[in-house]
Amino acid sequence: MSKLTITGKASDKFMPDTEQITIRFQYHAKNSAEASQKVLSECEAFLKELSEWGISPDHIHSSRDNINQEYFDRDFDVTTTREVKIELPFNMEFNNSIIELVQERQLNIDFDISYSLSNYQEIHNELLKKALEDSKKKAELIAGSMEQKITGIDKLDMSDRYDDKDWMLCECERPFNLNDIRIPKLSDKLKAPLMEESESVEVVWNMTE
Repeated sequence: MSKLTITGKASDKFMPDTEQITIRFQYHAKNSAEASQKVLSECEAFLKELSEWGISPDHIHSSRDNINQEYFDRDFDVTTTREVKIELPFNMEFNNSIIELVQERQLNIDFDISYSLSNYQEIHNELLKKALEDSKKKAELIAGSMEQKITGIDKLDMSDRYDDKDWMLCECERPFNLNDIRIPKLSDKLKAPLMEESESVEVVWNMTE
């Protein structure tokens, strides 16, 4: 019995349905008290606004607080940073509202969004099946050219896999609809960027005449 090693691959693009918004409040001052007070007051104003939108601070995660003190040419400089994360179903209307709030209040905020798939594991399980099918088709084609046939799997080696984090989606206290407090925009209808997901599997196939 001979063996044949074939790598199968599968990939596809998917529309993410969840998002994580990272917001960093940052302020520079000559002392830590002033810098900290400014960051705290901006964070409080921001959380109050979100509460009015129906998102409670109970569902917003604090990820990092930092006070950095440095000397520049004998001048003392303090940078205070607070970082919070909001995890929720993809909502372009909400994203635009955050940008509008920063502009209107002139908040010193860094704003970043990352996207994810709530059914990540199911998608990759299906891609793995397709990658295995791809390997088998290739193996059968090669085996047929040698007047042999595939009889089964001797060894299977999957690509490095990891489980995507479990998203803790925020539960809004009331129906999450910002249209009653803002004018809708065309960009509210923009879709999330497509994500390409892939799987590969190396299979050692048994062959016989």
